[in-house]
Amino acid sequence: MTGHLLLAEEGGLVRLTLDRPAKVNAMTAAMMEEMAERLGALGQRAGLDLIAIAGCGPRGFCGGADVREFAADEAALRRQLLAFSALMLALERSAVPVAVLAHGRTLGAGAAMAALADLVLASEDISFGWPEIHLGLFPAVVAAVLRRRLPEALVHSLTLGGRLLSAAEAQAMGLVTEILPARGFAARAEERLAFHLARAPALAAARAGRPEAAALLERDLAAARALLLRQYAAPGVQLLLRRFLAPRPSPQDEGTQGGHA
Repeated sequence: MTGHLLLAEEGGLVRLTLDRPAKVNAMTAAMMEEMAERLGALGQRAGLDLIAIAGCGPRGFCGGADVREFAADEAALRRQLLAFSALMLALERSAVPVAVLAHGRTLGAGAAMAALADLVLASEDISFGWPEIHLGLFPAVVAAVLRRRLPEALVHSLTLGGRLLSAAEAQAMGLVTEILPARGFAARAEERLAFHLARAPALAAARAGRPEAAALLERDLAAARALLLRQYAAPGVQLLLRRFLAPRPSPQDEGTQGGHA
């Protein structure tokens, strides 16, 4: 286990919390593998009403995949891509509804998790999106996820534009369920979780039928991984990665540009 994932259970609710706040909860391959394993088991457990995913620290829910890790070499990228795919498939196959509590930076792999959730309770200060284009990469695996939810033209706008969305913009696209005040977000999110838990049969009905769609997602993710590995070898991508990882005045942001591609 990575030590960066907290699990707590109370009644019909299980909480999974990303716990790497110094890196805005940027996920390593090991973190994604552990998340996929946990979700795979929890998602098929009888008597469970809701899985809630949150992130520690004031800066954000999840800054994406750990860029420094996947920039190391092709083998590291391949492992991250497989781990990301396993995580997305665990979310899609889950028979238990999933809620994401998103605040601050919600980027790349973190925003992809939110896109597959049944409920996204977002702080009004959220920055939501997929900025991988700034690394010279088309986030093909993210696009495969988004195509399950959004029209193709909108997927291209979100992944090629590199612009981060406000809470209101993300809600207008159907990527956020509710917007909550930034001040007191945690307490307000708890109130909304309690509201939905009291109506668990409605959540279960909304989730019904989704696991059958996972086969299409699995096929698309396999093709997307191959495309990303080809991109990674391009000299221009390697140059942009080196520039991104060069020392900067704020080293605490290192590794959290917003993968995963």
